[in-house]
Amino acid sequence: MINYFVNIIYYKEGDSLCADDLKKDPYKVTTVSINKIVSISKPVMFRAPFSNNAIKKYSTVYLMDGVRYIISQGDYEILISKLNII
Repeated sequence: MINYFVNIIYYKEGDSLCADDLKKDPYKVTTVSINKIVSISKPVMFRAPFSNNAIKKYSTVYLMDGVRYIISQGDYEILISKLNII
């Protein structure tokens, strides 16, 4: 079996997310085996909790070991396109 790897550029690792996390550019990078990716959520709009203002669309990458990465909509599209050609 061939093991392919992809780079994931992400805002944050874990469950919690706040508006300030999405206001900065996602510069954290990790390399993950595609065999460890369980699912990738479709992009959804993050809204500020008190004002309900739309901030930015984000997606979540779920790995087999329980790790979650919050990624931008643009990085979601890049990751999906890479997975579709493998």
